[in-house]
Amino acid sequence: MVFVGNGSFSGSGRGLGLSKSSIWREKLETLSKEMGLQDRVVFAGHLSQKELDSMYERCKFTVLPSVKEGFGLVVVESWLHAKASIVTNQAGVAELIEDGKNGMLVNPDDTDSLASKISILLDDKELTRVMGERGFETSKQCSMEEGLKSETRAIDELLA
Repeated sequence: MVFVGNGSFSGSGRGLGLSKSSIWREKLETLSKEMGLQDRVVFAGHLSQKELDSMYERCKFTVLPSVKEGFGLVVVESWLHAKASIVTNQAGVAELIEDGKNGMLVNPDDTDSLASKISILLDDKELTRVMGERGFETSKQCSMEEGLKSETRAIDELLA
């Protein structure tokens, strides 16, 4: 398992860094050691865009376990690389997920369900591939052009 990012509002940690990010990383590193998994878990931290693209290309799928994610750009980035994603039903991007079609939704309080869905995607390569392809199609809704069209429609409706 690879954890990418540093948990800050900025990609590099030079901006509005969250003070809790280092605490969470330490907790996760400690947990991986306690479980004897330190050789199977990587904490990559901040990556350049080229390195990040390489990670997406190499991964089987992504997981966004956040409950306070405003949108969840990692999901759209995953889809741009035709990768499936597991997302909590409380993340903003969950609105774009059709559970079992272009991704998987989980309740953040149900760790067994998260583990089950991770196992499904690890075991079912065809399902993972198809979800990634459908996600790629869904990602087209997230372009600047589509956003502008959507906002223009909303403004037109309000003014009509």
